[in-house]
Amino acid sequence: MGYSNQRVTIYDIAERLGLSPSTVNRAINDKSCINESTREKVKKVALEMGYKTNKVAKSLTQKPIRIGFVMREAFLGFQNEVMEGAQAACAQLLDYNVFGEFYIVKAEDVRRSLSEKMLEISEMELDGIIYNASSDTGMEDTLSAIRDKGIVLATVTVDDLSDKVLFSVTANARRAGRIAADLLAHAGLGPGSEVGIFVGGKQHPLHREYLHGFDEMNKRTKFDVIKIIEHHDNANIAYFAAEQFFVEYPTVSGVYASTAVTVPICKRIKDAGLSGKIKLIGTDLTEEHIPFLEDGTIVATLFQDPFQMGYKAFMKMYDYLSKNWESRRNIYINPEIVVRGNLDYYTRHMV
Repeated sequence: MGYSNQRVTIYDIAERLGLSPSTVNRAINDKSCINESTREKVKKVALEMGYKTNKVAKSLTQKPIRIGFVMREAFLGFQNEVMEGAQAACAQLLDYNVFGEFYIVKAEDVRRSLSEKMLEISEMELDGIIYNASSDTGMEDTLSAIRDKGIVLATVTVDDLSDKVLFSVTANARRAGRIAADLLAHAGLGPGSEVGIFVGGKQHPLHREYLHGFDEMNKRTKFDVIKIIEHHDNANIAYFAAEQFFVEYPTVSGVYASTAVTVPICKRIKDAGLSGKIKLIGTDLTEEHIPFLEDGTIVATLFQDPFQMGYKAFMKMYDYLSKNWESRRNIYINPEIVVRGNLDYYTRHMV
């Protein structure tokens, strides 16, 4: 992968074993929810490949680098996976004298809480801060104050929304939207089929990209998008919005749930006895998604690999701080299609 002077990474180990990077990370760090035979296999291969070597010698060659990582409170495990990826990168860089400070802020009034926490940790002599926000609106003063201290800013899971942010690592939302429309067509929906789209917020820059991508492919599939429903990434709102939607539009035949808040919509479909009748394309993959994939409520889900987002964001910040890497090029994580046939690959670490 070219990270950290070509040293062995969890992605190298994962590729060799045919496992997901999050599974490798859990095995190496003795976390729960992984079977013992997989843990032993990962540790054996990690040792063979020279993972984490020469810690003391390498730590003496570089001045300390301190990176702060601030996330919103988790929903459905998505943010937890992002944080785990960043922590895995940090652990791998300890022998390069790299240290991380990791924080979760509460969901209530998240923008103010996020600003306050970022200002607080900016007093800790950090070199960089990676943060996750639904919008930078109202945070410009905070970002300016932090940048004035010489601290580099980056975002994860959202596009960088400010000229004060160096880079962002996020999902390729436009591509995900295109794939979702294509998958609905492959699931049997034809021109004129009524489709609903559930989205966090129409004005959210990243969520707009999901909609733009779907619209691009819909020029070919020619579905009738009868309603776009906003739920603001709130599971309760999503459930009751779905309940109202299916009553209001009883002839709908397809749904695209464009964020990780897919499960409440699935629950409403199943509660209404509509599993299999409504074709649903979901987003991301948690333990709660699994039964809905297995019983066919979810035709396919688009896995955005939140672990990789956190990992790459931390590594990219390290690259900039250690090598003065100047590029503002964002990293977009391409979605992977998960269906019943390949579900076992993505859920091994949950066993």
